[in-house]
Amino acid sequence: MKIQENAYATFSSGGKNMTLLMLLFPLLSLCFFYWNTVRSTVDLWLNSDTYGHGLLVPFVILYLIWQKRELLSQHATTPQLWGLLCLFILSGLWLIGSITNIQLIERSSLIFLIPILIWTLLGNRKTWLIFFPLCYLLLAAPIWNILEQPLQNTTAIIAFKVLQLTGLPILLDEYYITIPEGLFIVEKACGGLRFFIAAAALGSLFAFLNFSSFKRQLLFFSVVIAASVILNWFRVVTIIWIGHISNMEHPLIEDHYSLGWWMFAGIMIPLFYLGSRFEEHACPTHQLNTSINPEQTNSTNKLFGVSIACCIILAIAPITLFMQKNSAQMAEQTEISLPTTLSPWLGPYPTSADWHPIFHGATSQVNKMYRRDENEISVYAANYTYQTQDVELINELNNVYDTTQGFKVTINSKSVTLRTEKRLSIIETHIKMSNGQNRIIWHWFRVAGHETANPLKAKLLELWKLTGGSTSSSVIAIKIDYDRDVADTNKVLEEFLVNNHEQINSAIAL
Repeated sequence: MKIQENAYATFSSGGKNMTLLMLLFPLLSLCFFYWNTVRSTVDLWLNSDTYGHGLLVPFVILYLIWQKRELLSQHATTPQLWGLLCLFILSGLWLIGSITNIQLIERSSLIFLIPILIWTLLGNRKTWLIFFPLCYLLLAAPIWNILEQPLQNTTAIIAFKVLQLTGLPILLDEYYITIPEGLFIVEKACGGLRFFIAAAALGSLFAFLNFSSFKRQLLFFSVVIAASVILNWFRVVTIIWIGHISNMEHPLIEDHYSLGWWMFAGIMIPLFYLGSRFEEHACPTHQLNTSINPEQTNSTNKLFGVSIACCIILAIAPITLFMQKNSAQMAEQTEISLPTTLSPWLGPYPTSADWHPIFHGATSQVNKMYRRDENEISVYAANYTYQTQDVELINELNNVYDTTQGFKVTINSKSVTLRTEKRLSIIETHIKMSNGQNRIIWHWFRVAGHETANPLKAKLLELWKLTGGSTSSSVIAIKIDYDRDVADTNKVLEEFLVNNHEQINSAIAL
């Protein structure tokens, strides 16, 4: 008996060390190959109020898994080959997010890769034992912003309805709530997403640690989530009511987030105390099996192969991205220009000083004006040979006009039929300048040789560069100021574009 126990101890120790090594190696490879995304995700956790809890989530997960260590040791490691396909798909999704510079896709793909990688290596039985800790990681993924607008809409409507019942004169216009004493704006942050995520993180953890019944876990979690949403409604109602009775002079009107967290603590502490009164003791764990399981021996070789395969699959997308970025960086940095003649238009001349489209980090830009009779049309083009985060063609900070010199009146999409019978989609923006001048701007994007007015499509066209085509991305905008009929002005713009589109395209195409 003693000999058998010694043999088991030796085998078990070596097996555990080997399993741990083959698990850590792909995880370290994940961190290495996806380091830029890991770093940007940590930056998000450090700098975001909504996702600040993300820094604590990995430590909570490690603690929960450590609690299951003895139970995990009783089950054989059975790698799942289907997981390799899932890893390939998720890494491909990460590649799409990286090439198109959509950090939401990039960061979320990385976080989803971790539980899938662990499932691939450990198999169904062991993964099920740590299913909750792995799911808990998703609370740190930046995917919950999809709830911002629904929460914002609901909060504005509920606050309006409740205050209306009090007899307070009140008006609701989208997110603007007007009372006799002033105006309140229910912004996205006021929707309560912070409280929702905090409640989800605390409530799910408490339910997992204190209840063994899934029904009780789900019930407690649901109560905590509902309480956080209702609490935020009450917070907004309270702030507006305080504004009413204080004639908008109470300090809480400005500092209403601190009130929210005090209210959050005031409702969550009693809920957790009440939940602890119904605590369930988990079923006792089975005694450690001291017999050598042949399945454990047979799975070691399979685990080794799957571990290597995971590392190879994880490396494909980052290497592809590196090659694509390196190719773009090595591309010749050619300055773009505009045609020197666009008959019967004269030019190009320097454009008006009050039109400077903003496209941060563009490799090269050009802005010139053409004149015919009393008509003056300016043409702007910006080219991006190489793009990184915040230095990209499609970015919310980029704009075809300077917002300090005018305000947007309308923006819509339209299409123009070119000489080749091709229909070119454009974005039309009408501007009322601060000096009273009217302005029309048409713009569109040229990515990998394709033209579009759809920013999302332009992002997706970035993937076309993987085929080895053009690596440059551009925006083209034409502008005209007018003080006459809009329809006549549009005709002038359309005639200019139809007659000169090919020449302008040829001049800026790299």
